Amino acid sequence: MATMHTLNTLSEFLLQAKTQFCVYDMGRKINKISTDDFMQFESAQRPYPAPLQRHAQFAITFWNKNENNQHYLWFLKFPLDEQGLLIQGTRNIFLNMVVESLGLMLEKTPSEEQQEQLATNPYVFKPSTDKVAMLNAVINRDLMRPESKYYPTAHNYFANKLGFEHWQEVGVQGICDIAARLDRDNNAQHIAAALPKLPTEPLYSLCLALEHEALPTAINEAIATLISQEAALATPNDVRLSMLIRALSSAPAQGLRTDLYPALFKHNNISQTIVALAGRCWHDLDDEARLLAFFEAAVQQQQGQELFIYLFSDLVAIPSLRNKVLAMLRNPNRTNTLGSAIGLLFRQQRS
Repeated sequence: MATMHTLNTLSEFLLQAKTQFCVYDMGRKINKISTDDFMQFESAQRPYPAPLQRHAQFAITFWNKNENNQHYLWFLKFPLDEQGLLIQGTRNIFLNMVVESLGLMLEKTPSEEQQEQLATNPYVFKPSTDKVAMLNAVINRDLMRPESKYYPTAHNYFANKLGFEHWQEVGVQGICDIAARLDRDNNAQHIAAALPKLPTEPLYSLCLALEHEALPTAINEAIATLISQEAALATPNDVRLSMLIRALSSAPAQGLRTDLYPALFKHNNISQTIVALAGRCWHDLDDEARLLAFFEAAVQQQQGQELFIYLFSDLVAIPSLRNKVLAMLRNPNRTNTLGSAIGLLFRQQRS
């Protein structure tokens, strides 16, 4: 039987306990992480692809078919080094605490005391309600389990069978179930048709669910139209724009998003939208000219220098962007406004 001395990773621990498990990134978006990729990340052989605040945030769902087949869910958050690699000592501390609390085999349902001990573990975190709901929908879909009891009401709502003004009857879990099952029950067609007509509250809840999914063309085009309409206003609604950008962030057609950016970058009152672009559309910023335009737009916002420093710190920690973000600091085409913000960044780093 393995002991703690021979268990070096969470993957080894879960395999030793004879469980099956799935891992999902819970940072910027909910994305499934393959077992091989997760093992390489745990052994510091590859960086975490999309760190958030220099941390890896992920969920592990695991179960033992030979026992009660009950599914368990851990939300874990570990610090990363400058290269995006796991600081392995923190994972080892967590693993030791779990073994001391639950044992090696995970054969029994944890007691209330054991659950409380795990909840107070410094490497356990609590995601937002909307993310938990979306993860539940994604896990149920991936494991071919039925959707929640809230799905039928949400389906009828987006099919406009209840009236769009009756959004209070629709649960967040139902909205997430719809977003995770766009290929069923004409859900994609219903969503595309409903988007221009939705009241603010259900629209925002839907956007927070759609941001995790590769959407079909009809929905992408409907969202892009709403963004274009909002960006054409003299004073666009920053919150609405940020939500719509988040919803479009996983669109397979990158050009559909990036074609919208010049119109967005003309505004100086969209700081939340700028933050949303960095947080959810970071993969669009791998183009040198677009990255520079993004930072130029950031420094034009209210408290632009502070916003620039926050965004720089966020994006430079993403392995795929790090070198390009650092190169931007020396770009000779930058404006004086951006140059001043870069100067403040250097002064803060020296102090």
